[in-house]
Amino acid sequence: MAKLTRLASTVTARYFPASDLTDAFYLDGRLSGKREGRAADITVDKEDRGFFFSVFSHSTVPGRDPAAEQVFEVPLRKLFNEIKTGRKALDDEIGDLVNTAVAVTGRMKLQADNARTPFFAGALVKDSEAFAITMGKGLAFLYRDDTLFPLTATDLQIEPVNTQRQKVDNFYNYCAAKTATALCSNIAQLKMDDCLILCNREIYEALGQQEILRILYDAEDQCDAAGTVITEAAAKLPGVPLQFMISFVESVSAQEKPGLFGLGRKNRQNSYNDTDDEAIEVPIAKQVAAAASAIPVPNPIAEAAPKAEPLYFGNDPTDPS
Repeated sequence: MAKLTRLASTVTARYFPASDLTDAFYLDGRLSGKREGRAADITVDKEDRGFFFSVFSHSTVPGRDPAAEQVFEVPLRKLFNEIKTGRKALDDEIGDLVNTAVAVTGRMKLQADNARTPFFAGALVKDSEAFAITMGKGLAFLYRDDTLFPLTATDLQIEPVNTQRQKVDNFYNYCAAKTATALCSNIAQLKMDDCLILCNREIYEALGQQEILRILYDAEDQCDAAGTVITEAAAKLPGVPLQFMISFVESVSAQEKPGLFGLGRKNRQNSYNDTDDEAIEVPIAKQVAAAASAIPVPNPIAEAAPKAEPLYFGNDPTDPS
């Protein structure tokens, strides 16, 4: 069933351009550019059937034509257009997301060494269902019921507890089995007040599980949470590129099924015998226009002007003389 999801999404980042790697993000149609060369703080609020988010880093070739650096943009745009306008279910988009991650970062080993290597963390949302993948040092979480659930398998030091340090059952339910190319999640059914989180591993290593939980619990909204996370992580890791993207689920609703000829029918009875609003607006507008044209338009200038006395050539019949 088609469902609409309203997401308030914020990405915050601190960048330190290097000659070998470029950090970037894709915020549901918006790709980071020159304005985000050093930092980013962007929020979008949308209601739609499908969304595509990612944070990543890709290899930079010294001396390469700047226009050629946008090659990785093509698979991102292609997947975005498909999730927005295509008729595929989320299950059918999973392979496309994996292929997009490989095209952006290049093929790489899952276990990276201490040196900086390309990473990718991406998530798709379709009809209120979410799926995520991570490569390299990319991380993906679902914040639900005061608990930070990992969406993909990871070797992080993370405990199955919530903000109050109470044990949480089925903590790893959203993690799917490892694959040769990427770490994938199971499909999660989103609900109100959920938060999808994408970030690089350095964010988590700087703050830790309990500090991130505290920030999320105390934050007024996703903007406040993202800003606090980046500020505190940057203070502990100065000079390290950091990216944090969070999408807050404001609502989930069923999309109205279109009627004949694509006209949506309102579920109400009225004096128009349940006629579509689109169908009754035109005749009503014509009737109003016709009625308006039949009403004489007053001329204030003519009414205010003094009336001219009649002119008589010869005797005035009203003159008694």
